Amino acid sequence: MVTGGFSDRVTFLGLTNQTGHTAFALKMQTNGNLVSSHLAEGNQSGNRYSFVEQDVNGNIWLGGQIKGYFNIRNDGALVSQGHASNLTDMLLAYYQYGQFYQGILQYGGNGDDQLTGGAIDMTGRLCLSGSFTGNLGFNGESFTSSGTNTSDLLVARLCTFGATTQTGETDVPDPQVQVWPNPNPGWIRLDLPDGGAGGAYVIMDGAGSRVMEGWIPAGSSSLALSHLPQGWYALRLHTDRDVVVVPFLRQD
Repeated sequence: MVTGGFSDRVTFLGLTNQTGHTAFALKMQTNGNLVSSHLAEGNQSGNRYSFVEQDVNGNIWLGGQIKGYFNIRNDGALVSQGHASNLTDMLLAYYQYGQFYQGILQYGGNGDDQLTGGAIDMTGRLCLSGSFTGNLGFNGESFTSSGTNTSDLLVARLCTFGATTQTGETDVPDPQVQVWPNPNPGWIRLDLPDGGAGGAYVIMDGAGSRVMEGWIPAGSSSLALSHLPQGWYALRLHTDRDVVVVPFLRQD
């Protein structure tokens, strides 16, 4: 995928943006053919997407900045509209696996705010970096920069299961879910509450790739990990209570 911004109305690979101030993300084949497009078309300059990230489930996030009134077009079809202040706001767009458009997230305040970078961590969450000036409302939190005309750095982490953060997911394990030993010599034991339904698990390596997955019944179970190279991994466990993410070290 290619991301960036158009400062004028152009035709590119058979695609024409409706306004001159457009943030774009284009999915292309290796032969250069256009597969799909996402455009955030605004009425003021400075709109662009700075990054695109795909998590282990195939979900895609686009991050950048937007200004003024804007339309979101997916493959030419209008799917959403919005408005930022006369200053720049942070913009995130989310696509579920299979290229199904889900929505946008917009963050801003009384200054210029932008997202400049993103990455998926080993637990499968989206990590963001950017800057803000003045007051910023971000995901239910309020921040104020060190000076009225001074930009501060913002680093945040979101869950990538949907275009919202999910409060049911936690890095602090449910006290009734035990995973040990950690570090482990090639196996781990999982203790889930009796009487529950068990849960599905996924183990990801440090690059965010799935290396194991399956189902854990209620009670005590063991997983053999001796075939995995030594290093850091994350176990994501979906139970009937919540979603638990447990980082662990595979070490002989």
